[in-house]
Amino acid sequence: MIEFEEDTADIGRLGETQLTKWCDSIGLTSNESLHKDKMGWDHLIEFPYIKSDKPKDKQPSPIECKIQVKSTFNKKGGVQIKLSTLKRLVDYTSPAFILFYEFENPKHPILINAYLVHIDELLITEILKLTREEEVKETLRPLHKIKLWVKYTKKHKLEPKDAKTLRDRIVNFVPNGMAEYQKNKNALKKDVGYGKDGFILQFNTSPEEMNQHFLEAALGMPSKIEVKNTVLKDNRFNCPIIEDKSETAQLEVSVNIIDECRLDFKTDKYSPPISFTGQYLTVPQLFEKNSVYFRTTLFTLKLSEDNKLTLHLTTEKQASLDELLRFFTIFSKKNRQTKLFINIKFQNKKENLNLRMLINEEFKDTSNLVSSLKYLKNKFDIDGNSLNTLDALYDNQDTFIFLFNVFKNKIDEIRYTLDNEKSKVVSLHTLAIQIGDVHIGMVAIFHGKKISGSNYQAYKVEVVKAITIQDTPTTELLDEIQNTALQSRIELDNTNET
Repeated sequence: MIEFEEDTADIGRLGETQLTKWCDSIGLTSNESLHKDKMGWDHLIEFPYIKSDKPKDKQPSPIECKIQVKSTFNKKGGVQIKLSTLKRLVDYTSPAFILFYEFENPKHPILINAYLVHIDELLITEILKLTREEEVKETLRPLHKIKLWVKYTKKHKLEPKDAKTLRDRIVNFVPNGMAEYQKNKNALKKDVGYGKDGFILQFNTSPEEMNQHFLEAALGMPSKIEVKNTVLKDNRFNCPIIEDKSETAQLEVSVNIIDECRLDFKTDKYSPPISFTGQYLTVPQLFEKNSVYFRTTLFTLKLSEDNKLTLHLTTEKQASLDELLRFFTIFSKKNRQTKLFINIKFQNKKENLNLRMLINEEFKDTSNLVSSLKYLKNKFDIDGNSLNTLDALYDNQDTFIFLFNVFKNKIDEIRYTLDNEKSKVVSLHTLAIQIGDVHIGMVAIFHGKKISGSNYQAYKVEVVKAITIQDTPTTELLDEIQNTALQSRIELDNTNET
């Protein structure tokens, strides 16, 4: 019998041809890599289309995957694989696998076991972690010089060890189609390794300025802070790498909205609630680590770690007229030193939060303003959802109250100024004021008597016309409305006399 110096099988090639035979036997297309050491895979496997009732042009993309084949005569439960090879399999957006073949009898090889290891979340994490750890070392090594032990166990075993088992196992890893698999793998590759300190930003600024910026962010106010000597570090797997540097920068902090909520206020246990919708949120903090915020459009309540409530107003923000009226009702001068009952109902959390708050702020007396706005809202059929600001209503409260007194014919409350020397005078007045998207007002005839200087007290008022103007009124438009209303009044008086 002839004997050769080398008569053992090429174990690497043996495994690759085994996979090709398996694929050929069940209609899978196996494309072998021409540059195995560079590309990190041995076979690109293409599946046929999965049967579907959908039209051919809407069929889901067929499955394809890359497989690295590792064959051995030694049952060690794993092999050392180059990190460069594994990194390629991670970066491949479709499924990737390592197929382990165990043979016995080197002279007459017989396949005894097969194991399929999926490049899954655990392996992707391990591979990328090792890659980053090497990146931050003082002396860099090329990835092909680094090896990672990849193991296989009973859960990876293909039983029976044949082509159909391999095919079915691969399909099980792609339950929702290739598009969904690729989306999930890309997201995993992007996010894995970043914990709560995934990015570290270092900069110089004063604690007071920073804390003020945090507060403004919590209140929902547009705010940015100037900082110096900024360094941004990518801290993946707690291995920071400097990503960017700048001498000066603008910093804008975002809030963490935990839940939506509703805040119900009562002046006593049995009074009807006055409600506001809001958000339960947190912001970074320097001094009070456990403070949280309940933010509505018009105000924010800060709950400190000692259960102290602090009220912050945002009077410049637009809110619906109905919400503004509710605000005036609860945050008013008459309620100063009143201990409010506050019930906070969360959208997603089952339990409610009950708080007490003493109003210490010096609010203006808005009782007359509230009565005037409610009356004018009904009279002019103003939409309760129309947007206004607290500041605008505060600033124009005298005008709203004046209009209310005119329409309600509260003569004793109507005082006005007029450049006239007579002690008694009849004068025509046109007035318009914005509320929401419209301007409301009146054309009226005032009968007044001089009080002092140019100040007059009305003793009779005749409303000629109540007016609603959609666009911003010009002087010319108001003159036209006034003249038209007066002419109609004269014609009506003449008709009555006739």
